[in-house]
Amino acid sequence: MHLLSLQLTGKTLKEVGDFAKKTNYVLHGLKPEDRPAENTLHAWLWHQVKRVPMLNRVTERVRNSSSGSRKRTFDWLWSQIAEELRERRHDSNFENVSKGLQSTPLSQLARGDNDQKVAKVKPSKKGNSGASTAQPAVPGPVDTGTANKPKAPCALHAAGHCRFVDKCRNQHTGDAGSDLAFVLNIMDHAQGLR
Repeated sequence: MHLLSLQLTGKTLKEVGDFAKKTNYVLHGLKPEDRPAENTLHAWLWHQVKRVPMLNRVTERVRNSSSGSRKRTFDWLWSQIAEELRERRHDSNFENVSKGLQSTPLSQLARGDNDQKVAKVKPSKKGNSGASTAQPAVPGPVDTGTANKPKAPCALHAAGHCRFVDKCRNQHTGDAGSDLAFVLNIMDHAQGLR
C-alpha cells in the first residue's frame, strides 16, 4: 500500500479515524529514505482534510498562518489531527460515563467479587466442636425489569479500563481499548441520541 494513494473517503469521525489508522500503519512501515518529501506529505494531507468540518479548528489555524509557518508542515498538521481525534474520544467517553452514572442508582452499579459481603456464621453452642450447618448468605440477582432493554455501550471498555469484564452492566464490543471498540462505542452512542 502506497501512502500517497490513501484517500479520506468521508467526513465523519469514523472515516477520519479509519484514515488516520491506515496512514499511521503505512507511515510506521516506511523506511526513512522511502518517506516522501515534507512538502509532498503536507500537500497530500492538506488536500485530504481541508474540507472536513470536524477539523475546522485545525484547518483555520493553517489557513491563517504565514507561508513559512511550522503550521504548514505535515508533522504539525498530523499531530493536530491526532489530538482532535483523542479529544473527541475523551469527550465521548466522558459523556457515556456521565450518562451511565446519572441513569443508574448507586445500588445497581456493578461490584467486583471482592466487594461482596458474606454473612459471618457463629458456631453453635450445642457442643458439636464448632461445626455449624448454617450457610453464609449469598446475594441473588437483582431483577430491575431491564432484561429486554439493550445494553448501553461501555465507555470504560472502549478506553481499555473496565474492570468488571463479563459482569459489567454495559455492552462490551471489540477488544478492550481497541480502535474498533472505540468506533463502535461512538456509533452506539450516536444511535442512542437519535
